[in-house]
Amino acid sequence: MSPAPSENNAVVATGPRSGNRALSVMDHIRESILVGTVITGERLNEVKLSRTLMVSRTPVRAALQALAGEGLLDYAPNRGFTVRQFPLDAILDAYEIRAALEGVAARFAAERGLTAEGKAVIERSLAAGDRLLARGSRSIAASMVIFTTACWPPRATACWAK
Repeated sequence: MSPAPSENNAVVATGPRSGNRALSVMDHIRESILVGTVITGERLNEVKLSRTLMVSRTPVRAALQALAGEGLLDYAPNRGFTVRQFPLDAILDAYEIRAALEGVAARFAAERGLTAEGKAVIERSLAAGDRLLARGSRSIAASMVIFTTACWPPRATACWAK
């Protein structure tokens, strides 16, 4: 995933996740997947990751399990975690479903208004999408993950004014 460990590779917890090393490790691994540093089908070794990121195995293990729960990684007993491969038809289906849900979300936003937090979430998601397009992301799956995380049900209702 990365070169030999150095002080620059240490995962530094900052921002809203500063109190939880596992979440910082999870963010780091997710970003590595989304930018293509770690490719689909690649096996993620817990020991190597803990050395590279200069953290114990416990937050790495928790991060890998959480990312598997999100669907970014696959887990096979006695083999470990690999980066999930997304078949093109599954990606196209997800976009179709997303398009239908976005129509409903847009209607709700128009009828109910948006909270300031909801507007900020949408703006961050659009900016993330613009960054992916600007750098010519290597992964269609990466863009799918970015766009399916913002205001995705059941969190979508938190974006609308009550």
